Amino acid sequence: MSESDRRLAPRYNLKIPLRIQPIGEPKAAERAADSEDLSTRGIYFLSDLSFPVGTPLQIKLRMPPEVTGKTSREWNCTGRVVRTSAAGDSKAGIAVEIQDYEVYETPAPESESFSGKLRAKAIRESVNK
Repeated sequence: MSESDRRLAPRYNLKIPLRIQPIGEPKAAERAADSEDLSTRGIYFLSDLSFPVGTPLQIKLRMPPEVTGKTSREWNCTGRVVRTSAAGDSKAGIAVEIQDYEVYETPAPESESFSGKLRAKAIRESVNK
């Protein structure tokens, strides 16, 4: 059985900005990376840091509608490294299995939010006096 036959969710070759931090290492800075491919169950990305297999990671991203079928939402994922490989240019390829995630609705820009509309109305009223 090939690896693609074992996958439980379709993979998409999309470059999505990621924010990555090892779990349990509060002093570790959040690092930026771009996905090489992703699905609702896993993410593959390149990094100048290497993470051993089994390392728990927190990954934040805006999941694209091509993957979820919905408008862009912020995902806060926890997962573990399941595979690493040399990717050239002193980078490592990191495959992460998503074990849990929370989805946050994308907040409206302040100008479109209720409080933003109230502030805009108050400014217009004070200018028109």
